[in-house]
Amino acid sequence: MANRVKLNYKGFKAIRQSAPVMHKVTLAAKGVADRANMLKSSPRAQYGYAVAQTTSKGSIALASTKGSAAAKRDNAKHNTLLKAVIPDG
Repeated sequence: MANRVKLNYKGFKAIRQSAPVMHKVTLAAKGVADRANMLKSSPRAQYGYAVAQTTSKGSIALASTKGSAAAKRDNAKHNTLLKAVIPDG
């Protein structure tokens, strides 16, 4: 007979929204933006990141072209952000 496990979703959400986890999520987004800036083909391209924010499920942070037209073109042509997320890709 299998034992049943009851998950505490409120607890999981609290952990995902905690300050240490949000800090790690922000650092991950910063790492992606930093790698994208190292991989960029256009010297004018500038990738950035947004600090983690809470969501209904947990937390999220973004690495993006951050309004840089050169970064948008660079990313469209070379998939720079994708390559920055998957460093060995």
